[in-house]
Amino acid sequence: MKPATWSAGTVTPAVMNTCIRDAYSEVSGAVYGILHTSGDIAGAPATVTEMYFKKSQTRNMSVVTKNGYPSALKVTKAGMYVVEYTACAQIDATNGALQSHLVSYVKVNGDWAHRGIYTARTAYQQVSVTKGLLSLKVGDTVTAHTYTDAGRSANYVVNGDCAASNRLSLSRFGDYPWVDLP
Repeated sequence: MKPATWSAGTVTPAVMNTCIRDAYSEVSGAVYGILHTSGDIAGAPATVTEMYFKKSQTRNMSVVTKNGYPSALKVTKAGMYVVEYTACAQIDATNGALQSHLVSYVKVNGDWAHRGIYTARTAYQQVSVTKGLLSLKVGDTVTAHTYTDAGRSANYVVNGDCAASNRLSLSRFGDYPWVDLP
């Protein structure tokens, strides 16, 4: 939503509502969704793994569950969104090359939307981040995926600790397309 300007003629209650109340309503009722704390997932080598989560926080957005776990965010208000997915995993160095990649993906309705990549050189926890802008419609579903190559697998829960694990967030910041008001 782009609020009207104050310079447009006489200030009336309707103009004040457009400039103050409507803008405040848009900000105070922000649309967002966060999925975090991965389930006990092991990503097989050279396989795209769809992530699921144990916890979710949303406002004006739906959570899609798969096998009883939050796995996707479903848009309930069209607009422009910032999407961010952080993939954190321990890369298994016992199988395959010492250097491989941890790739994080975001899909919208099953189609690739954004990608992040990290070159994993050790067996310690690695992090891959993807962040971008999406123009989304009502009903669009956003999911998170990861991939490792070079014959190495990824463990998204290390010794039962989920403190530094995967997180998918989606925040609406405005309408699309923007239209200048007279």
